[in-house]
Amino acid sequence: MRQDVARAYAPTNRPRLSQGVRQFVTFTLSAFLALALMANAVFERFDSLRLGAAVAILIVLQTLVCPWLLLMREFVVYGAFAAYMMLSLLWAPDPLLGMNSVLPALDFVLILVLFASLLTYGGVRPTVDGAFAGLLAGAVYYTASTRFPFIYPENFPYNAAASMYLFGLFITCLWGWNRKLRLVPISVGLVLIMLIASTTSIKTNLGVLLGIVAAGITYRRRSWGALRRNALQFIVIAGLLLYAALSSQAVIKSVEVGLMRVSLGTEVLTGKDKSQDEGATQLGLGLRERWESEGVAGWVRNPVFGYGVEAFRADIGITSHSTPVDLLYNFGLIGFGLFYSIFAVLVLRLIRAAKESESGPQPLIFGGIVCYVFISLSGTMFYNAFLAAFIATSCALLRYVRVHVDGSQVSCIDTSA
Repeated sequence: MRQDVARAYAPTNRPRLSQGVRQFVTFTLSAFLALALMANAVFERFDSLRLGAAVAILIVLQTLVCPWLLLMREFVVYGAFAAYMMLSLLWAPDPLLGMNSVLPALDFVLILVLFASLLTYGGVRPTVDGAFAGLLAGAVYYTASTRFPFIYPENFPYNAAASMYLFGLFITCLWGWNRKLRLVPISVGLVLIMLIASTTSIKTNLGVLLGIVAAGITYRRRSWGALRRNALQFIVIAGLLLYAALSSQAVIKSVEVGLMRVSLGTEVLTGKDKSQDEGATQLGLGLRERWESEGVAGWVRNPVFGYGVEAFRADIGITSHSTPVDLLYNFGLIGFGLFYSIFAVLVLRLIRAAKESESGPQPLIFGGIVCYVFISLSGTMFYNAFLAAFIATSCALLRYVRVHVDGSQVSCIDTSA
């Protein structure tokens, strides 16, 4: 079996803690990590510095229980990207402003290492269970504190909230992948889809749709089999949720607004004419086109190295709201190639996984890749914390090597491990 370029080797001595205790600790650390990611996404006070400190503490606790950390080729590539980002501070127009990207990028590295290490050495099931519990608890608290989706809060961070619910949807699907009890993951998954629609984030809604379609087409047989096995539960639960939603006019309005914005976004992609009622969308599209034009024009003048971290924001006054444009303008072809090569390596892992095994969450991971790549076209994603957690999870689950922990063999491609 082909091994990773960089990996952590388990020592021969047995860990002192029992397997049950390790799994409980893994569950707890994973739950706290999920809560930290959610707090960073939707609460301004929990900034990148606090998130980094929280993840660092969790890493220390993880190494006390299981003194091994996983290093994979995708992590090395992103580490090189983060290092180049920090190097570009030397020629950036505003190094202090550049820290707005550097700190989240460092958090990205820590999240990659921690989440993958928990999955590999703590166990897939306790890690996914902990993340699922943490995300569920965080979502309930967020609804209780903001009353979303029953009301649309003032200054609502709709893209950040959509990103939070999107990763929750991924973890929910992963949690229910090999479980006989389908009611909980289907119910929670459908609620999360409704919440994503209610955020009115066009790119996230379209990304979810494209991811589902791409996974369904690429993995036709497995997708059709899963749909056939769960059709009855899906119809019943969807009917109950629809009935519950119809009893709340606020929820109906939020979902309608979200679906309307998704429809407008689809029309923008297909190039259809706009009516006068869509003036705001036209204005937003016009601004994005101008940012894209200015970003590409600037990149052409310095195509290899870029102008330095946060140079686009310093020169234009705002980010381009597009990962490719920001990467090309700020970091040139070097940064662009380093970041997007991570997705390329993930796709290669999926191709090899298809040859190795027909089981596992490959369709879910492929759908997530398509979704996140699409979102990156109209959003700044190269330091998004939830993307880091997705990449770490996908890498750990698609590893071919089998790591021996406490004398037992743990397979990282089988979520039942």
